[in-house]
Amino acid sequence: MYGAPIWRCATETQAYIRQAEAVYRPAGLRVISGRPHVSYDATYVIAGVPPLALLADERARIYQRRPEDVKEEERRETLRRWQDRWDWAPKRGHGE
Repeated sequence: MYGAPIWRCATETQAYIRQAEAVYRPAGLRVISGRPHVSYDATYVIAGVPPLALLADERARIYQRRPEDVKEEERRETLRRWQDRWDWAPKRGHGE
């Protein structure tokens, strides 16, 4: 994620996120051999790849702190935020 500390603030604007995810999500769909009807959140969970905005935040935090051990700590924080996002995401099962 080259330049994440600089463009991370763009992740606060929904239009910018949609543009970036238009490229990022198809890659996730290829990883899971999914179809376009799979939700964004489900795509990322199944692929095991955090959403782009969360990754940008993580990289910006790492850049600000620098120590090597910080990467693990920031990954745990990203996974925690991702879990929160998944917990609050609307979910629909088959037949609903």
